[in-house]
Amino acid sequence: MSPVYYFIIAIQICFLISCLILFFTFWSYRLKIDIEKTSIYECGFTPYQSARVPLEIKFYLVSLLFIVFDVELILLFPLSLSGISYNYIDSMLITLFITFMVLGIFFEMRLKALDF
Repeated sequence: MSPVYYFIIAIQICFLISCLILFFTFWSYRLKIDIEKTSIYECGFTPYQSARVPLEIKFYLVSLLFIVFDVELILLFPLSLSGISYNYIDSMLITLFITFMVLGIFFEMRLKALDF
């Protein structure tokens, strides 16, 4: 049999499992509705304000900065573990990449993007 056939079977099995999980999740939720389970939970205290308060834009900014630098570090991590000797051009590209990352951090510090 061809590998495409196995791939199609795997996709069908994944789709079936995800549908079963969704079905059982909704079925079990509707089966046991309780006042305590559906009430607002805030560390055991009654909430002092609405849960629909919009977040400040700084939280989104910090999360975006984290994602950008996390992806950059994920790209650099295999380079340190590969054990391959790099030639001059590879070393310059890695240095340029790290330089842009450091300049980005200094730019954020100058804009005071991480200060609250």
